Amino acid sequence: MIHVALRDGFIDEHVVVRLDGDEVFASEAVTTRFQIGLAEEFDCDASGRDAELEIVMPDRDVREVVVLSVTKEIWVGASVEENGLEVVISDTPFRYA
Repeated sequence: MIHVALRDGFIDEHVVVRLDGDEVFASEAVTTRFQIGLAEEFDCDASGRDAELEIVMPDRDVREVVVLSVTKEIWVGASVEENGLEVVISDTPFRYA
């Protein structure tokens, strides 16, 4: 299982997330709740295999791709930075206020 968190820096953003080319999330209004540093969370089932996770912000022409070996639960956090997206991969859940 892949747990995806769209975290800091999203302000009314169009975001599309694909897993192995299949769309698993899409929204035209992703906005970070600054009190907790989180915009959206969702899960993708990719257990027991390698998977390609693609996060796209079409209006900004930003695209980030990570290849994951999903042998156990993985948490992926994406934040908007000045030069694009910063993606963090963790084997433990992220903590929010």
